[in-house]
Amino acid sequence: SNNEQSVTSNTLFNSNKLEYYNSKLKYDIKFSLGYNYEESKFSSFNLLNSINDLKGYYRYPWIELKTNNKFGLFTLSTLLNVKYLTQSISEFNSSFLEFEQIQVNPKFSINYEASENGSIKLTGLYSETNLSLSNQYSNTIFASPTQQLNNGSNIEPLKRLSLQLRYSYFNLLELTHLNLTLDYNKRFNNFVSELSIDPNETSTTKILRNLSTNNVSFSTGIDIYAPFIKSNVKLNSNVGFESYNNSLNNAVIRNVNSYSNNNSLTIKSGFFGIFNFENTITNTNLKFKAINNSEIYGITNNLHLYIKPKDRIKLGATLENYHPDLNSSSNFYFLDFDLSYTSISKKFTYSIISKNITSQNAIIENNLINDILESNRSYTINNPFLLFKIEFSL
Repeated sequence: SNNEQSVTSNTLFNSNKLEYYNSKLKYDIKFSLGYNYEESKFSSFNLLNSINDLKGYYRYPWIELKTNNKFGLFTLSTLLNVKYLTQSISEFNSSFLEFEQIQVNPKFSINYEASENGSIKLTGLYSETNLSLSNQYSNTIFASPTQQLNNGSNIEPLKRLSLQLRYSYFNLLELTHLNLTLDYNKRFNNFVSELSIDPNETSTTKILRNLSTNNVSFSTGIDIYAPFIKSNVKLNSNVGFESYNNSLNNAVIRNVNSYSNNNSLTIKSGFFGIFNFENTITNTNLKFKAINNSEIYGITNNLHLYIKPKDRIKLGATLENYHPDLNSSSNFYFLDFDLSYTSISKKFTYSIISKNITSQNAIIENNLINDILESNRSYTINNPFLLFKIEFSL
């Protein structure tokens, strides 16, 4: 087809540095300086003569200072990296973009030992990252027969601020593990996707603009042993908010706000007997607010049953309930079964496995949403079948 193409890229990297380290002071200190040289190439072509042939050169001397200091229950670690970047991009061996800048990249972490089993840690960093050539080609690349990609003239580095506050608790005797994490990420400049969509193809142009992107998320992880039900309980939860920008069909740049919430609860029994189980329930909630609002809420439950009536006989069953969107009536059930027998010598294991015993639907559906579209995908389910398996161990 006319969209056939070849894309190649490679990178040459060279680094030289000197280091000084001293741990005899009240705090550890490490000083480094060096010089880095990096050369990258990116090329593509297709039968429409849409050709990219780029070379990138990055040169920067740098200095770096690391410290680590302990004050009672507190530990402070810092890192400061300063470099003078000279960057040039050439296309068809003629220079067309040049950039020089002093970049300062600080980082710190403060750790507080709140108790014998718990700690609180705050980390933060500001970074400036050079763009790769894959973000700088201007002529079209066909990602698929209906999808075209290219970029604007971008050369300035990406600028990012990141903060994280984390609490960790671990008690081996009580079999308890807890993590609470709050993250904040901000990009001071960001790629804005200018999208052009028609029934036959989609074209995306990424342009680096001084428009910020903000992301806040809170995650929880709990892993405990509950003796009153003789089971292990795991709870994982994540809530995220994000604000970013894009443009659709040459319209004005619009602001998009998104919300996501993912939760899972797993209970796994540890009974002393022939029967055990493991059940996991998960739910996902996505919301996008732009010109039009969209939302989806799905839930899935997986139940595994384990039965061992004899030492060499094992039975198992798995029942999955899949509800991709509670706003619709689509609801799917899947039942699997397996039976295994191990020989007296323990060298042979014979198994019978059955899949999709209750295949009441020949097709399942899955709804997807983002800030641009809502789509529905259908998948054909395999017919129920039996599988016989023999395992041999030396």
